Amino acid sequence: MMVTASSSQRSKLPRLQKGGTATTKSHRWEPFSQRVLKLKIDPVHRVRRTTFGEDDDDETSSCFRASLDHWVELNLSENFTNFVQRVDRLCENLPQVLYHQDAIMGLLVEYIEKKDELSMEPLLSLMAQFARDLGSRFEKHFAAAVQLIAAVAATHPSIDVIEWSFTCLAWIFKFLSRLLVPDLRPLLAIMTHYLGKEHQKHFVSRFAAESVSFLIRKAAAVYYKDKKPLERAVTFLLEDLAKTSAEGRKVMAYQEGLMAMFADATKGVKSAVHSNGIDILRCLMKAVGVKNQEQSALSESVLSGVLISLVHYCTAETFRPVLDAVCQYNESISAKDKAVVTRVGCHTLFLCIVARKGSRVEDWNRALTALLRLLAKATETNVFPDNSIEQLLGSVAFAIHASPMDELLPHMRQLMDSVTHQKLSKHFIPFCDLVAGLDPERFQSVVHPYLQK
Repeated sequence: MMVTASSSQRSKLPRLQKGGTATTKSHRWEPFSQRVLKLKIDPVHRVRRTTFGEDDDDETSSCFRASLDHWVELNLSENFTNFVQRVDRLCENLPQVLYHQDAIMGLLVEYIEKKDELSMEPLLSLMAQFARDLGSRFEKHFAAAVQLIAAVAATHPSIDVIEWSFTCLAWIFKFLSRLLVPDLRPLLAIMTHYLGKEHQKHFVSRFAAESVSFLIRKAAAVYYKDKKPLERAVTFLLEDLAKTSAEGRKVMAYQEGLMAMFADATKGVKSAVHSNGIDILRCLMKAVGVKNQEQSALSESVLSGVLISLVHYCTAETFRPVLDAVCQYNESISAKDKAVVTRVGCHTLFLCIVARKGSRVEDWNRALTALLRLLAKATETNVFPDNSIEQLLGSVAFAIHASPMDELLPHMRQLMDSVTHQKLSKHFIPFCDLVAGLDPERFQSVVHPYLQK
């Protein structure tokens, strides 16, 4: 009997855990937090395009009118019906929309301010199409429209209204990008309040960051021939962050909002960096490097957040351009540069090498060469503060641990000669302790002989 029982127990199949098969139900309840996590504000890849008007080539055709006709059939809410009755006679064609633009804008503002959830989608869609019709003429309505829509998004309890609001903003930014990109500062002065400068719900800051990132990317697209648009935007944001901190206000949420905005602008698709992303990173490093001591700490934290976000997002292959940009920045450091430039260079290279245990570094020869250049400057000049030297030696220690031996060996003698230089002597024992803790075997074979000298 015991044998039989034992056999039956052994032959019993292991209990299988339930898998995570996605539901096929069209409608199911989801908590607010889950719905928020799924949203992505992207005016290029995500928002569905409606087939407004097939005769768009007609000079009198209006996107606003076509959108109005589209929504009249779909939305019968009382608020929207009242809006249609008042606006219908003002927008039969594009010339009428242009002539009655002030009246149409007044009606849009009046009915959006009511925050009626049933009518918000068509009204916000119409606002975007109104901006599309007016083009550069929408400039005089722009600030009022952005402030109104952002305020609705920040205060409305419905997740759908929040999504529609930021999608509307994203489309307005897209339609007016040529007008906005040369100088983004007026827009950013409005949007910083929703990027975390003022107290906001976390997802509001995230959606605001996703909306504005499209314009940052557009400014980066012309960086190779005109650096001013992107530099103006980056400098304005970093200076505003420092100014807000100087006023004694908490800026952690603001920092996180800026990190999210720059990171989203820098990321491409499929774990790759966007084609203009490296220019954004270069501009950020350059802008942080010109700050004074008080401003640089806040700006460096934003840069660090963007870089760490890229480390987590990219693969080793797609991270290569980021590492190249950081190495090029370090190679450009001269003895005439301020200490903050050196600190930015050392810190960014440290993050590239140490974050994710060095798994994003594919070309260790490139990284080791950059470390050697920095070590040479540390031993030849006096521009290196102690904390930068400590980070630099920390990068060297981790590179000794993580880099493949065949790539490490050609640089090993130069690395150890620099690390044991007289100028760095007080840092050598902590360096040895760090290497020993990371990799005892390599410490014994590589570093220990120098410790015995």
